[in-house]
Amino acid sequence: MKNSLSFSTSPLTRISNGKYYDLESTFKVMEKLWIFSVIHGFEFQHLAEWDGMSPPRDNDPRYDRYGAWKKSDKYTTEEIAEKINLLRIPILSIHGNRDIGVLLCSDKKVDIKRAERLIIDAINLAKKVSAKICVFHLWDTNNENFDPLYQKEIINKIANNFHRIQLSVENIPTQLTDFTPFELVKMHNWVTLDLRWAGLYDELKKFSTLKDKIVNVHIRGELVETEWRLKESPFTVYEALDIIINKWNYKGLLTFEPEGGLYGASWENLIAAIESIRYRY
Repeated sequence: MKNSLSFSTSPLTRISNGKYYDLESTFKVMEKLWIFSVIHGFEFQHLAEWDGMSPPRDNDPRYDRYGAWKKSDKYTTEEIAEKINLLRIPILSIHGNRDIGVLLCSDKKVDIKRAERLIIDAINLAKKVSAKICVFHLWDTNNENFDPLYQKEIINKIANNFHRIQLSVENIPTQLTDFTPFELVKMHNWVTLDLRWAGLYDELKKFSTLKDKIVNVHIRGELVETEWRLKESPFTVYEALDIIINKWNYKGLLTFEPEGGLYGASWENLIAAIESIRYRY
């Protein structure tokens, strides 16, 4: 297949009943999946739970993130990079701290400065582990009033100092009046296309106009036995990939990011589901 296959690190821990914020558990499941030789590397999620400065600002109703932050060990970017490099497993992209979008939508200067610092931290981590792509959530999904041009200005200013790393913006949900995820990401230089959100907003076809900007596709479906399935979507994962790969001639990164993690999944089913993509394309 022409496309490199990657797997998001945080959801993977659930297959062994590990905590998503447990770095050592994350490394163990990465090593196990790598042994099967069905992917080319990983998307490493840089979690807010590891940050000693403040608890996560990006609330997720599925998890007690404050409780997880209190329990979690803390690591600097340098410490994480050193541990990753000891694994000798390719990291193809870095997913920036999910607090970035929340902080960028704040009206406090201290929050904006912190968001900029977190963006640079993600880029520096990418550089240290030889990843070429960073993925960012650039807005607060619950905020109804923010200036997307201001966020564009900030990330472009930072990008000017890091020419070898592609800073891609993900099409996450939005409450901003008169905007959809597509309308927000189209103004940026690089895009990560998440199939779950493209399906929820029925915007996949619109992304054909951005096909030259897409550097990463998140296959964010549920693992059901040996298939990837999308919730509330007018298309299946396989129909979407037929369009993206065969019609748009996309040759970039495909990243598995299982919806809801992998609790109860077996390694056999997971490998079969990955191979269903690998052999088809």
